[in-house]
Amino acid sequence: MKLIIWLVILFAGWHLARRWIRRKLQQQIEALKAQQAQAAGGSAPAPVVDTVVCAQCGVHLARPEALMIGNQAYCCREHADAGPAHTA
Repeated sequence: MKLIIWLVILFAGWHLARRWIRRKLQQQIEALKAQQAQAAGGSAPAPVVDTVVCAQCGVHLARPEALMIGNQAYCCREHADAGPAHTA
């Protein structure tokens, strides 16, 4: 009977210590995130930019960087001159 009581006490102590350690680690993580946000100057995240696919090679690139000819997007002048790739 004494063994069971000691096991319950040990388990409760282990469980409480684990919860305490997790809480301390979470507080440290939140403090680091706050420091990083403050060091970054609280700048807003980068704006979302639409992407397009080159009609010749299939590379993805930002719409402002693409050469648009009609409704086709190209990554460079050479691919625009070559026209869309012919896929079977």
